[in-house]
Amino acid sequence: MLYKLFVFVRAPISIICLLCLSLGVEVLLAGTGVDWLGFVVGLGALAFLGVTTGKLAHCRPDALRFTGVLLALELLSVALFLFTVGLTDTDFNFLMVGATLLLWTLPNALLIYRWRGKFVEQEGKTPGV
Repeated sequence: MLYKLFVFVRAPISIICLLCLSLGVEVLLAGTGVDWLGFVVGLGALAFLGVTTGKLAHCRPDALRFTGVLLALELLSVALFLFTVGLTDTDFNFLMVGATLLLWTLPNALLIYRWRGKFVEQEGKTPGV
């Protein structure tokens, strides 16, 4: 029960991180005529979040790989946003990326690693039997 609560409680912060990806791509491509690409990338990232959350909630065996990619994407999204919005203080940008790594990515990775046994149990079961 605690595991499923964790999976769904982490979703709002993941959404914020992935919206940073959308805004970062939009700012990066501003003035090139493909400003809409940020919106498309954001929708794709949110769809990926939905798929990953579903796999985590149902303890699918491939959920660990999807979660690793999602955590890396969230961290890179925050970094892209911070370094493209035009903030002049790069020390602050590096500090915030480090804070995201230490306060969001690392604890999530450790909790998922702690519950990896749930995914191994599901791997031995065959669906429909």
